[in-house]
Amino acid sequence: MRPDVTDIADLSTADDSVAVAKRLLADVVASPTLGTTSTQPQTNPLLDHVEGQLVGISLISDDNSGATPTTRVLNLAVAVWPPLS
Repeated sequence: MRPDVTDIADLSTADDSVAVAKRLLADVVASPTLGTTSTQPQTNPLLDHVEGQLVGISLISDDNSGATPTTRVLNLAVAVWPPLS
């Protein structure tokens, strides 16, 4: 059961009883590059300029109005086993 933190205005001041354990769902750095290249050194060129995440299923990168970076939307699928309770 996950703790209810609805009434806690600032989670940084909450006691340890509301802590939730983290669980790695995906190592996106280890994902296939799919042949993508980057003009800058990157562990995985797909992650060039990633600046956003939507509900854990999409990563958003932009080109910073530059000529060399590429704008990308990466949609991820994650199979979790055993299922989260």
